[in-house]
Amino acid sequence: MINERHLATIRAALRYWHDEMASHDQTLSRPYFREHEVEPLNSDEVLELIRTLESTIIRPVMLDARTGQMIENGALVPQGEEGSLGNAEQSIEAALLFKAEPES
Repeated sequence: MINERHLATIRAALRYWHDEMASHDQTLSRPYFREHEVEPLNSDEVLELIRTLESTIIRPVMLDARTGQMIENGALVPQGEEGSLGNAEQSIEAALLFKAEPES
């Protein structure tokens, strides 16, 4: 599960990427992309992503592995049209990224 150290490493890697790679021709960065059909971000887009991630916080959650529904406080949560319940015994850990509220 992604944690604060992971997010800090991603932020640092993006800063490095911006400084060293994003300002050059995209042919230099292509080998680093496993998804070859995806166009790499340009320098301005990398800066925007960095700013977004700098104002992002992580909140751990539990998900029902079968349905993908969030489990609130370890309880079962409704899912589907039938209103059946998810199975808390099949839970998985996940992390949600949220935009942090501006500090007052």
